[in-house]
Amino acid sequence: MRTSALAALAAFVVCTLLAALYAPGLQGGFFFDDEPSILYAEGVRLDRLDASSLREAFASGRSGPSGRPVAQLSFALNYHFSGFDPFAFKATNLAIHAVCGVLVFLLSLRLYAASRVPKAMALAGVVAVTWLLHPLQLTPVLHVVQPRRIGERSSNHQLCLAKLAKPKPVANSVDSSTSTSSTGPPSHTRSWSKNL
Repeated sequence: MRTSALAALAAFVVCTLLAALYAPGLQGGFFFDDEPSILYAEGVRLDRLDASSLREAFASGRSGPSGRPVAQLSFALNYHFSGFDPFAFKATNLAIHAVCGVLVFLLSLRLYAASRVPKAMALAGVVAVTWLLHPLQLTPVLHVVQPRRIGERSSNHQLCLAKLAKPKPVANSVDSSTSTSSTGPPSHTRSWSKNL
């Protein structure tokens, strides 16, 4: 079986398993701070998809120093398309979680490949599956308000991937301040150790 077909089959199995594991929890209602943050938040009640309404929803948050504008906007979009159906909010969280799992896979693959680890793709798959299915992920997916932090994790994964994709500069000459000599460690290390 070719690698791409095997990868597609593995992704299908993982998605099916993920859906099966989370299905009972998707049927539950809102809990903890979901109600005040969603049901009673006026900014979440998005009735029109125009620029003014979207801006208002984006700026409507009262949680934390920034108000979590991306989470507020995603709640408003959930409300616009499905009302206050907890299943739709939780399904959105599960979809975001799955996207983050792909990013964890890509990040792991990049790290293993850069380290020239054999079977990098298989190892990256194990890391991603472990991350996706770990019991610690249950609350961040099924608790509607908290999981929107998944989006923050997604941003962190994307930043790591971007950093790894950035080519390293090639040094044209040796810096004399960091070169070692036969008399001991580099000069910047010697000056630092004198301060101890």
